[in-house]
Amino acid sequence: LIPGESVRLGAFADTACVWYPDVDLSCTLCDSPIASPLETTVYYAYVINSLGCSSTNTVIVEVIPTLYIPSSFSPNNDGLNDIFKPVFSGFEKMSLSIFDRWGEEIYSNNNIEAGWNGTFKGEAVKSGYYIYKVIGTDNRHKVVEKTGTFLLLK
Repeated sequence: LIPGESVRLGAFADTACVWYPDVDLSCTLCDSPIASPLETTVYYAYVINSLGCSSTNTVIVEVIPTLYIPSSFSPNNDGLNDIFKPVFSGFEKMSLSIFDRWGEEIYSNNNIEAGWNGTFKGEAVKSGYYIYKVIGTDNRHKVVEKTGTFLLLK
């Protein structure tokens, strides 16, 4: 799944079915609950039939991390799109570096929630293209690196 999506799980039990863990499930005592996990989760279905036989089955719902890098932003203090920041889900660590067109690093931060406000040494930078470099570690412990350009508009 992509974070924020849901999937219907299924088990057949003519007497009883119990799902666990109960994390992000629509119900735990039904045959087909809807799972909406924020991270990869292993669900177990414990089922009993009318003859008293029981079984436990497993379903792994894998949540695939997502990363979107904006193509532009406008730091003009109007409260809209004033910060250049990756939009992501399923990442544990992330760093963002911004470079000018000559390759000078003008911003760097390891705070997963931080973004760039379009300034360098306290001064607003000029409109134009800038280079970003994002390095993140997703919830599967995979390192993801993206580099590209974006437009700063005023």
